[in-house]
This record gives sequence, C-alpha cells and structure tokens, in this order.
Amino acid sequence: MNQAINTCITGLNNIGQGFWDYAAGIFIQVSVLIVLLLIIDFLLRKRVRAVFRYCLWMLVFIKLVLPASFTLPTGIGYWLGDYFPSEVSIAKFVPQTEEAVPAAINIPQGYIFLEPPMMNETAATGIEVEPICWQGLVFVGWLVGMLVLLVLLVKRVCFVRGLIAQSKPANERSLDILNEGRSQIGIRRNIELRLSGNTLSPAVCGLFKPIILIPAALLKKLSREKLKAVLIHEMAHIKRGDVWVNLLQTMLQIVYFYNPLVWLANAMVRRIREQAVDEMVLVTLKPETKNYSNMLIDIAEMAFWRPNFSLSLIGVVESKKALERRIKHMLNRPVPKSSKLGFVGLFAIVLIGAIILPMGRNPVEQTALAASVKDGRIADKIIVPGMRVGDYTFDMSKDDVLESLGKPNFIFYGENRYTLDNLPRTYYMSFGDISFRILNDSVKEITVLSPSYKLPNGLRVGDSEQKIKKAFGNDFHIREFERKDFLSYKDEGLMFEIHKQDRTVMEINVSPLPGSESYKKAHIPPTSTINEQGRIVDKVDYPFVNDPKVIGGWKSVDFVREIKQFNPAEKSWKGDLFLNNLIFKEGGKIAGNILTWTKGLALSDDTASKYIIREMDGSTYMFFEWKSGDYTIRYMK
Repeated sequence: MNQAINTCITGLNNIGQGFWDYAAGIFIQVSVLIVLLLIIDFLLRKRVRAVFRYCLWMLVFIKLVLPASFTLPTGIGYWLGDYFPSEVSIAKFVPQTEEAVPAAINIPQGYIFLEPPMMNETAATGIEVEPICWQGLVFVGWLVGMLVLLVLLVKRVCFVRGLIAQSKPANERSLDILNEGRSQIGIRRNIELRLSGNTLSPAVCGLFKPIILIPAALLKKLSREKLKAVLIHEMAHIKRGDVWVNLLQTMLQIVYFYNPLVWLANAMVRRIREQAVDEMVLVTLKPETKNYSNMLIDIAEMAFWRPNFSLSLIGVVESKKALERRIKHMLNRPVPKSSKLGFVGLFAIVLIGAIILPMGRNPVEQTALAASVKDGRIADKIIVPGMRVGDYTFDMSKDDVLESLGKPNFIFYGENRYTLDNLPRTYYMSFGDISFRILNDSVKEITVLSPSYKLPNGLRVGDSEQKIKKAFGNDFHIREFERKDFLSYKDEGLMFEIHKQDRTVMEINVSPLPGSESYKKAHIPPTSTINEQGRIVDKVDYPFVNDPKVIGGWKSVDFVREIKQFNPAEKSWKGDLFLNNLIFKEGGKIAGNILTWTKGLALSDDTASKYIIREMDGSTYMFFEWKSGDYTIRYMK
C-alpha cells in the first residue's frame, strides 16, 4: 500500500517540480512584459488610437502561449537572458544511483546507521511514505484554484444559455434597424437579435452564431437612432472577433490566475477594447456621432447590470467608471479617420513584439561562438580530459575560481542554495557556461554548459551522441534517466549528459584521471577488485550465508563518513536521509528493494555494501555502507 502511495507522491513531486520550473520562469517574464506595456501604454495613450493600444496589449496573451524559452536575436532575452529565466530549477550535474539517491544530490561515501523500528505498518511493509515536496503542494494548489475558476466559468456559461433560452425574438422594427446597421458597418453574416426580460446591458454572445441580447425595456426608451448606435456597437464586437479574444482571455486568466498582473492586463484589455469599439462606431456613424455618446449616457442612467467574468457576453457598458473614461476619451479626441490598425501600426506592433516578447536566453550563443572560433579568440578554451578545462584545473582553490570569474550566478548543492558567506563543505558554483564542484575549498569536478569549450577533437556541447561514440569508441557506460541519459568514458574522465529526445550533448562533466596530480585513489575494500583499466569494481557473486541477527526492519537514524564519528546522542547529518529503511527477509531478500543480502553484505548488480551490527548504549545499530553514484560512476571512495 505504502509503495503505491509513494509512487503517486513521487509522480506528484516530479510534476510539481516541472510545474514550478515553468510557472516561476513564465511568472517573471510575463510580469516584466506587463510592466513594460504599462509604461509604453502610459507614454502613448494620448498619441495613438485605441486600436493600436489594444493590439499592443494582445502581446500579453501571445506571451502566455509561447514557451518561456522562446528566443530571437531581436529580443531582449537574447542579450539579457540571465535576467529573464526560462526556469528556476537548480541545475543538476551529477547522476546518482536510481535506487536510493535523487539525481540532484551528490552524497559522499559513508555509512547509514539503522536501528530496529517499533512494529507498525512501516515496519511490516518496509516502505515509509514519502513526503510531498513544496513544489508538489504548489501544483495541487494551482489545480484547486483552476478547478474553482472553471466551476465559476461553467456556471457563467449556463447563465448565458439561460438568458438566451428565456429571451424572445425581436420585432420587425428592431430587425430593420439591425439590418440597416449591419449594412452600414459592413457585416454580411447573419446576426440574431433577441429581447431579454432581465435587466442587463445590451450584449453580444455566441462564438459561432452571434446573438445580440437587448433588454425589452430598452426598446421603449431609445429612439431609432440611439438603438441603431447600440446595435452597431455590438456588431463592432462581432466584426472585430472580440468574443473569441474574450474566450482566450478567460482561459488564460484561469491558467495563470496566480499572477495578479495577468488580472490587471485583462482589465486593461477590456477597458481599451471598449475604447477601440467606440472608435469603430464613431467612424461608422460619423454624422450621427452625437447620438452615440448620448446613447451611452442613457444606458448608464438606466443602471443596467451585466455579469462579470463571462465567457461570451460582451456588453455596451463595462462599469460606470469605465463609461466615464470612454466618454471623456471621445470628447477630448477628434473622430478618427479609420478604425483599422493599418500597415504602419502593424509594423510597429510586430517590431515591439520582436523586442519584448522573446525573453528566453540565447541557448548557446551560437553566433558569437562562431565568430570567436573563426578569429581564434577561444582557441585556448580546450577541454583536456581529466586534467583541465580552459584555464581551470582540478587543483585550483575556491579563491582562484572567484578571482578568475568573479561572483558566481548561484551556489547550490542539491536543492539548497548558498551565498559566499554561507558555504557547506561540498557545493557547486555556476558561472553560466561552466560550473565547479568544490570540496574543502578545492575544485574536484568541472562541468561545461556551453560550446565555448571544446575537446581536442573539436567536440563540444550541442554535438550529437553519435559523434561522441564515433570519437571515443564503444568502451562507455550509460545510465538512463527519465529526461536525460549519462554517457561516461571512465578512462577519459569524461561524462556527457545526453538529451533524451534529440540525443545531443547538454553538458560535459570532467573529472580527474587516475595518475593525475589531483586524483586520489579510492581505498580498496575487501569486497572490491581492480579491473584491467585500473578501476575499482565490486565483487557481487557471493553465496548466501544466513545471519539471524539481521532479519527484521531497520530505520535510518544518521549518516557520517566514518563509523567512529557516530554518536547516538547527537545526529551528525543535517540534511534528509536518502535511505529511509531496509527490511531484511529470510532467504536473502530485502523487501521493496532490488538489493539482496548475504551475511555481512547487501548486494546490487554492481555494488557490495558491507553492514556491521553492534550494541551501543543499550540499543542495536546497523552500520550500513553507503555506495552512491560517486562510487559507481566516478570510482571515488
């Protein structure tokens, strides 16, 4: 049961991490875009027509459907990509064993301390329920918020359908006025006019078959000219396709409800849309423009109510304040000659969009890189396998790196971030195109993240997996993960992170070679041998020997490097323990795990982990040897 729950929670956590990566990146980018549009709109609102401002704000919805990584050479993200993240997840450089350690964590070799737990469901099953990470909780919150808004939307759709069902067809006089206005504004498609008994503002609804709803009481209070102005206003919405745009707005607002600036942008679009429709009506009526402004005032005095947050209902009057702004807009500005955007306006919108929409980073700075390679400026940035990357070697100190590259983009280890004033014993420092793993203030690994560095044979980030294998041969080891694979050549001190779909190199990880000055040979335990390549390899084909003392459940309590460091009264490891528990069964099986056991050893396909059982302070402890990816992939202690 717990295993099934863990599977669901793991899936939720993975989805939550992916959601957070995307949502946080797009949140920042869209927020920046809306702020820029607010500034541009403020500067232009008295100088340009409403239709131009309306199309300008449409860039928000284009941005919301574009991926956060979208980039163009014309865009600000191409040159300032570090300030507009495509995602906020911490880069993961080192793969670990899939059985016990997440790929984001780099755990040193050591011992896990386990003690017999109290008998409960966990002890019976051997599997502890995994916690839901905060990203998973954020994802669940987003789903709940979306569900609530979708329910409100469905209620609104039902409300609109109810209005239509309760309405009646218009009389001949109203239809004649409708057809006259339809001819005047230039609409050929059929439009249905219906009279409603509800006190709502005149509105248009229907995506495929447009319907204009007008309160029956309104026909008795408006003159023929004013009624025609009302109908032309609604037909202007139809001609412009505003019902479809309103649908897009509503759906995107539901998806991105967590961003208050998206709500602000939607309010701005609704306000400017009415001003743009007013411009179209004024251009259509021209000699009768006075009737239009008087019509708006008459409707406002009737205080008609219209529902908010509608899918397909767009009315004449959004609110009294909005109406006041629209009337002032009409009175303070001359009647425009045209309500169309025009070629110049379209070109300006496209130009502005090409600059402020693409906020994704320049992925590999290919243009600059090609020029640099051509004129030889990066000729010295060579990756010497197991020795150095450009000017950086494994015997460099943290201070040497900082002196050479300045302040890092970020410092992290696993999911934790650090500052230069708060550094753990082991951490990664990332500088955009290169990253360093630092242990005890000394560089232990270097990871190349861009093609600015190349191997002597010319291979670099962005090249294909096929090129790598052709250059280095078939003596490789590959580990497969959900989104990427890790292709390692142990004799070269190289590991390539391969994209799961297009099979291109995403990162090149460089480790010290045996025999190099910075390489420290691992201690060879009795369970291991040295193979022909001089690498440490565990012997795993041991016969089964029974050990009654080990049978039962064991719960993790601590993690240290050496057995002598364990203190039952004080926990040494401050982070999470990545092996929660083990249940040793009779006959050599370990519950819920691919491991098997024989006396003194827990065995996997490529590791033999030693265990020792001791009595300490009246309790029984197992000292379990932890062999992570550092051991199985890098052959470190």
